[in-house]
Amino acid sequence: NNDYATDLFEHADVSFDGIFPFQRRSVAEKLNQMGYKFLNNQQDLGIAGLKNSKQLWHPAFYLKKYIIRSEGKRSAGLK
Repeated sequence: NNDYATDLFEHADVSFDGIFPFQRRSVAEKLNQMGYKFLNNQQDLGIAGLKNSKQLWHPAFYLKKYIIRSEGKRSAGLK
């Protein structure tokens, strides 16, 4: 879908107060100018602080996630 942009990772110097919200807002504004309607910030990996932080952005909705496995082989860590 061409309406989505995906944010794979973020890095910033945390010595600057408020750098992550500034970075996220700046990226979102630029992507909106480019015609994107949604920004996928990936999963929270079950990390409570990360989950709470992402929920503060008031997501429009959550995407369903899937696990892909090859038959006969199991990857480490997958159930």
